[in-house]
Amino acid sequence: MAGDTGVLAAQSYNGDGLIFYPDSWHIDKLSAAQQENWHMTALIHEIGHGLGLSHLGGGVDGANAGNAGRFGSELMGPWDVTDHPEGPTSTMVDAAALAVAALTWRKPRKIAAWILQTDATKKYVRYNNRQLVSNLPVTVLPAWGVKFDQAMIRTPVVAYRKIDKNYNLYRFDDKQIDGVTLYTAPQVGYTGQPDRYLIGKTVQILEVYPTNMSGQRVVRFKYNDEEFTMYEAALDRKV
Repeated sequence: MAGDTGVLAAQSYNGDGLIFYPDSWHIDKLSAAQQENWHMTALIHEIGHGLGLSHLGGGVDGANAGNAGRFGSELMGPWDVTDHPEGPTSTMVDAAALAVAALTWRKPRKIAAWILQTDATKKYVRYNNRQLVSNLPVTVLPAWGVKFDQAMIRTPVVAYRKIDKNYNLYRFDDKQIDGVTLYTAPQVGYTGQPDRYLIGKTVQILEVYPTNMSGQRVVRFKYNDEEFTMYEAALDRKV
């Protein structure tokens, strides 16, 4: 949307999404890297509003600090490319804003807890010229076939079912992620595996779990004293 309004961008809640005002982006004195920082910061800033974050400059609309010429480095605060050409740096201030927004939003709550519970005064995430640099601890976990939230309902089932199709096999494993226990299920094989051929075998169903995919359930079953998990679609009719 053209026009020098003095505003770089905005978020619309009427279905138009993010709106940008390129005529307001005065970039004649900025390097290519600084222009990139300005463009991307405006984009991520508006996404922050989409998560429920307000401006962090004080006053009704958060503009007090900017109006007073006091600029910081926070993504949701009054950031200015001339004062911080290296890009915005999110610290515990942005994390605190996430925590407030997270009163009703689950994912921001997890992000905020992750930062605020880890010596927040020393933690930061910096965006600069298409790169993110952070000193937040990152745990690299092995690839999962399926992941289940602990809060999901587990339905006890007393039944025996026959495996009818070649499907991946998983095994439940508890993981602590950001202070929350999740049931994860790494893949450990498949039902048609030559050394563990289960197609046509009747197995004892222990529990049925819903997943975050509509219409998809998984079952935990036991066969020859081993427990596995797989999608229910691999099973034939009840026997």
